[in-house]
Amino acid sequence: LQPNGKMLITNGARLGYTGGNIGLPNMFAAANDIFQYDPEAPVGSKFKVLAASSIRRFYHSVTVLAADGRTLIAGTDEATYTPATSYEHRVEAFTPPWLLNGT
Repeated sequence: LQPNGKMLITNGARLGYTGGNIGLPNMFAAANDIFQYDPEAPVGSKFKVLAASSIRRFYHSVTVLAADGRTLIAGTDEATYTPATSYEHRVEAFTPPWLLNGT
C-alpha cells in the first residue's frame, strides 16, 4: 500500500500455478507489468499499468515500501532447481509517478 492510498501489484505469472512436481513449475508468461490499483477510481479504471520490469519474477518474490516512497522489488525462485535459472539476486527500485509529480 502506497502513502497515497493506492496499491502496487507486481511479480508473478500470467498463466499457471506453482506446487506441481519438483523442478517442473507450471508457470508461464511472467507478469512484468507494475500495476496500480486505485480503490477510489471509477469501475473499469481501477487498474492501470505504470511500468514494466525487465526482470521476470515468479515465486518467492517480494516488494518493500522504502522510507523515501520508492518500492524495492526483489527475488524469485522459479522452482527449476537449476543454478543458472533458479534464483534472482538483482534488486530494482521503482519510483511511482506520484513521487515525481506529487499526484
